Amino acid sequence: MRQQIKQALVIISTAWQRNLNYRFTVFTYRIGEIAEILVLILMWTTIYSGDVGTIRGFTLNEMITYVLIGNLSSVAIRNVLPSIISR
Repeated sequence: MRQQIKQALVIISTAWQRNLNYRFTVFTYRIGEIAEILVLILMWTTIYSGDVGTIRGFTLNEMITYVLIGNLSSVAIRNVLPSIISR
């Protein structure tokens, strides 16, 4: 009886650790995505900070929009594509 209880506790502990590991991985992945967007916005803001109004016909607002739409579509593809391929 004691052996079965010990085995059950080990199984529960392992499942709990896996669950926490998964949540932590997802959380850090999302934080990384947000940090990437912020770095790109800061980079383009710095590039446009001089007296430059446009670079090759693009304004700062258009470049930030491009970065946001590009990252949003990238996230959508990374999250949806595996489920489509697995079918």
